[in-house]
Amino acid sequence: MLVTKSSLIVAAAAALLSSSGECRNLRSLTTFAKIGDYTPGSNVVPHSKIDLDLQDIDAYIGAQNWTAAKDVYTNGRWSAKSNSVRTLQGFSTGADAKMSGEPLYKMYKTYWGSPTYADEFVLAALDGTGMLAGAADIARDECANKVRGDLYTLLVRGGAIEMGV
Repeated sequence: MLVTKSSLIVAAAAALLSSSGECRNLRSLTTFAKIGDYTPGSNVVPHSKIDLDLQDIDAYIGAQNWTAAKDVYTNGRWSAKSNSVRTLQGFSTGADAKMSGEPLYKMYKTYWGSPTYADEFVLAALDGTGMLAGAADIARDECANKVRGDLYTLLVRGGAIEMGV
């Protein structure tokens, strides 16, 4: 862990406030690294690294390396959780639990007749099976990228709405 002057100041302030019985919301004393122009209110950097998985998948699909793209989609690579790695497939298969109140998710779930429609669609695109069996690579590329990106956007949007961001 990198110890900086500001982290020592925050620690000292926390110790003083807690020992004086005037412990307040220390979150306001803590700052987190900016991500672009966004200053998060908590440490979201590990979560934000899922974007690197999206980038890797795009590169593998662009090179028509469907196996490597599927590996990153199903196993993840960059976005650490407390005891595992966050995966884009996990967003797809866990969508029903996380987005049951999201109107666009409900619409697509109803239309496709499955709570895991996005995962099924992305896997069909990456494997060249199901409705995409025999499809041209450009069609598989478009389907894999649009569906997984759209679902991730819906999930993040739903989470932001829940948090009041």
